[in-house]
Amino acid sequence: SGWSHDYLRHTLKNHAVSSYLIVEIERIVDYMTQSGLHDAPVAYRQASDALEQCDLLYSNSVLQYFASNAPLLDLISRVRPEYVLLDDLLAKGENDFFSTQTYYETAIPHRFIGLQKLLDELRSAGYSPLLIAPFASPIHGLIKALPMENFPEAFQLRHALSVLFKRTPEK
Repeated sequence: SGWSHDYLRHTLKNHAVSSYLIVEIERIVDYMTQSGLHDAPVAYRQASDALEQCDLLYSNSVLQYFASNAPLLDLISRVRPEYVLLDDLLAKGENDFFSTQTYYETAIPHRFIGLQKLLDELRSAGYSPLLIAPFASPIHGLIKALPMENFPEAFQLRHALSVLFKRTPEK
């Protein structure tokens, strides 16, 4: 959504954001484009569309629903952002592991991202981590540890992460 742009617009008197592109699936792009909920500079595109270079690529929790980091790495290689910010990232350890997430009456696949694997893949793509910090994610209005008692201790996370990467200068 364009919530981040709305936040910038309502908190900063003078900001220089001239384009704000949201990459989504076709159904959401069609709906949001027709809805008129956001004005320029907010625009919606599909990942398959031609995309321009950007300063900041931001992703929230959507990465947990991808089978791998490949779609993220492809998008990064296409738009070559100066910074990549990944919020609400459920990541720990070396490798990914998978589970199911209960969503109302259904179960959906859920990936817990191998943090070391992600860091290595982004380094290979030319990005260095600048910051790895806890992501404050209220559960029922309270900031507390994630409820993961049903997982083996090695797979439990206390909190999601915010990870900020910067493109390394080409040599």
